[in-house]
Amino acid sequence: MNSFHPSDGSDTTASSLSVEMLNERLHDQQFYTRSLIESNIDALMTTDTQGVITDVNQQMVVLTGRTRDELIGAPSRNLFTDPTRADTAIARVLNEERIKDYELTVRAFDGSETVVSYNAAILRDRERNVHGVFAAGRDVTEHKRLERALLEKTFRMEKANIARAEFLARAQRHVLTPFESMISSSRALQHGADGALNEAQRQRIDGICTESDRLLALLTELIRVSTVETGTVEFSYEAVDVHSLLLANVALVENTGDPAVSVVVDGATDVGAFPLDVTYTAQILGVLLNNAIVASTGGTVTVQARTVPRNAVGEFNGHRPHWSMPLPSSRYTEFLEIYVADSGVGIAENDLPTVFLPLRHDEIDSDWESDGHGVGLTMVRLLAGLHDGTVGVAAAPGEGATFAVWLPRRDLPAAPVRTTATVNNQSALSETGTPQAGPTESPKPPDLQGLAVGVAGLSVPSGTSTALVVEDDPKAAKLVRLLLEAEGFHVLVAGSGEEALELARRVPLRLITLDVQLPGMNGWKFLLQLHETPALAAIPVVVIAGLADVSLALNRGAAAVLEKPLQRTELHKSLTLLGMNPDRSHTRCILIVDEDRETVDEVTSYLEQPAYRIESSATGADAVTDALKLTPDLILINLMMEQLGGFTTIRALQQHVSTQCIPVVLLSAGQITDEEQNTIDSDPGQPVVAMTRPDFNREALLAEIRRALG
Repeated sequence: MNSFHPSDGSDTTASSLSVEMLNERLHDQQFYTRSLIESNIDALMTTDTQGVITDVNQQMVVLTGRTRDELIGAPSRNLFTDPTRADTAIARVLNEERIKDYELTVRAFDGSETVVSYNAAILRDRERNVHGVFAAGRDVTEHKRLERALLEKTFRMEKANIARAEFLARAQRHVLTPFESMISSSRALQHGADGALNEAQRQRIDGICTESDRLLALLTELIRVSTVETGTVEFSYEAVDVHSLLLANVALVENTGDPAVSVVVDGATDVGAFPLDVTYTAQILGVLLNNAIVASTGGTVTVQARTVPRNAVGEFNGHRPHWSMPLPSSRYTEFLEIYVADSGVGIAENDLPTVFLPLRHDEIDSDWESDGHGVGLTMVRLLAGLHDGTVGVAAAPGEGATFAVWLPRRDLPAAPVRTTATVNNQSALSETGTPQAGPTESPKPPDLQGLAVGVAGLSVPSGTSTALVVEDDPKAAKLVRLLLEAEGFHVLVAGSGEEALELARRVPLRLITLDVQLPGMNGWKFLLQLHETPALAAIPVVVIAGLADVSLALNRGAAAVLEKPLQRTELHKSLTLLGMNPDRSHTRCILIVDEDRETVDEVTSYLEQPAYRIESSATGADAVTDALKLTPDLILINLMMEQLGGFTTIRALQQHVSTQCIPVVLLSAGQITDEEQNTIDSDPGQPVVAMTRPDFNREALLAEIRRALG
């Protein structure tokens, strides 16, 4: 028979000690973990998957002004000023597993509010099942205050800059315009409009006219410089053949400069295409070349160009002293370097830092007298700086001077997919049955029922980008429509916000332009309703408004704001920033060259079809630069322009390979003489046709354009 021997208890005692030590260690670990949580500077909480609070730290107690017992078991959404946004945060964490920098506002028990940066992640148990959400809220109220203060300061600076630009525009209108009238009156006296002048009177009036012309030119340049100083200059970059650009600008200055000076383009053939703003680069070259020609007095001017790395910017070859403006900080690593060297008397070393300052040419120690206004080099310096480039000069007495400009290589945006517009919006809208108010009629309420029926059957060409112009003024709507069609959009027009909403709901839109002054539902209400409709909220809206509405429009969700009157360059820039300016290759570009704005407007009115894109140049010199930049399909030139007339402009165009074969239509006020006709026919490579004013009408012009364009 087996006997039972009771235990001595040693195993039980050891086991009890082990459990006690384990509990103590677990308690210490829990205390340590809790201490870490409580010492965290952020307000922490955990919730279940429904958003009900399961735990908090002391920072959350302080932040909310509620006790721990009051918080645990309460819905977390009740702690925030926007409960729906708080629910969205929980849903996003459960869906995305974590969320960062989600902004919420906590409302404490006493009503005080604190902006927090909400960061959260999924909380899992041992089996990796989702147990809830662990969230941290960091007080960013002070950060938001500083950010808001910075934005307000930036806005005030921008507002001051706009005010300065407006002042300059007013100065140009209220100073230059009356001054030009005074000069005209002086010219009339000079030519005997009020009777013959004696010799003393003639000398006096000649002096008045000469000095008035100089003063007008100086005022114009100073206003232009001040405008550039505001930084409101807009650049349009494109790949330009540098060698061709230099040749074209040299041809222009040779036609107007000292014939005894030889201008040579040395090298630059290896540079190839470089991203530049042709207009402002040509302006820089014009100043440097004209100054070099004046300084050379019968010698040679040399123009060179090459690309250099960033560390070579500001450097000159040779032994002469040199000086250059500091290069602005930027990400650009490669620069286009353009040298313009003259063979003149040079500049003393002490004067090198002052040559780019305004109105200083009389203070420079040099033997030649400049006939400029003393602000040209200042303009060069400002334009180069706005390009993120710089300028410099190397010179010595008796050894000539070399001026240089360095412009950075920029990345050009990829060309968007081409879109076409094949249906005129006016006919499209008329098919809808929507009443069209005349220019002098009061706006009529939109026929939404008729509009809905018409839009339902509206045919939008496949593969096109459709833009909606919301504008009640027919003339303004027509301008925006033409500009958008020139950019490749199919365009619809709505005369009211109600019409626009109906169209937006039924027609896929890529862009909306909006005038805020609308009958009935104004632009702000339209914008609000558009953004409250999920299917429409993503459509970019470009607001066309006055200066006072710019900040308001941006705050209310506009993608961009353009000021009235609308400018083509500003619209094109905004479309580029929004990534939606289609390829224009389907349109025909026509360049009109005439100093008379009325004639330009008249010809433009003849060519309002979407098939044509109209550009204009006020002078022959501008025409050559614009032709090089645009490579138009056709050029219309006024034969009798005062500066660089029609034939001289044609000869300048013939000197460049990319413009010498562009068809040209000469517009003449009178009959073409045999000598002029022989000049027209002298170069068979340049197709030139002359039209006289008696034959100048819409039908004849369109027929000639179609014939020239083939």
